[in-house]
Amino acid sequence: MNILVTGANRGIGLEIVRQYLEESDAHRVFAGCRNPEKASTLQACKAEYGDRLELVTLDVGYSDSIDLAAAEVAEQVVQLDILINNAAVMTQDDLSSIDPEIYLETYKVNTVGPLLVSMAFLPLLEKAETGTARIIMISSRAGSIQFSKEVGLIYPSYGASKAGLNMASIHLMNTIKDKGIGVYIMTPGWVRTDMGGSNADLSVEESVGGMMQIWKDLDLSKNGAFFDHQGNLVDW
Repeated sequence: MNILVTGANRGIGLEIVRQYLEESDAHRVFAGCRNPEKASTLQACKAEYGDRLELVTLDVGYSDSIDLAAAEVAEQVVQLDILINNAAVMTQDDLSSIDPEIYLETYKVNTVGPLLVSMAFLPLLEKAETGTARIIMISSRAGSIQFSKEVGLIYPSYGASKAGLNMASIHLMNTIKDKGIGVYIMTPGWVRTDMGGSNADLSVEESVGGMMQIWKDLDLSKNGAFFDHQGNLVDW
């Protein structure tokens, strides 16, 4: 399989890259991030796995970068089987002092970026066997309105952007469903990463391992569903 992961230089994205490379010699992984030359762990993986791992310059906040990345990948493979939109940003803001620029930047990366990436790589996804290509949106339980009502929302710009991603994912699903490409939304849980912090419940290995097991079994009957890392449906 050919797999593209955005935000692949650290945390969940990096672990997805690692687990796919370890899973099968048949996988070829494209690891997208803003500065591959500075991604030391990815560079080490490249040295270990060689041509099975390609590092791609990809900043999901800029359409030119996305288009260049799509063209680069298209020069190397004829199809893409799985696209994992993982790249995201989070600012520790609150409503006591609303900064519109924080909201705009967060929406650009977390909500609009995955849509632009998905559409740019759509021609490669269309060439996979019908019904097998998947777009995975890494969202968050913070994007669940029901969850936020129950437990509160700490960083509103982040939560709002992920709720926007969930809605955008459904629009994408409806737009491309006749192409036989599934769109699935995942929350990884509260994970011990730079973003999640050291007090989080899950190791990155547990979260990614759980999510990957779930999306292996996904088919179009589950198109547009919102899952947690254990396969449970999440309230919108």
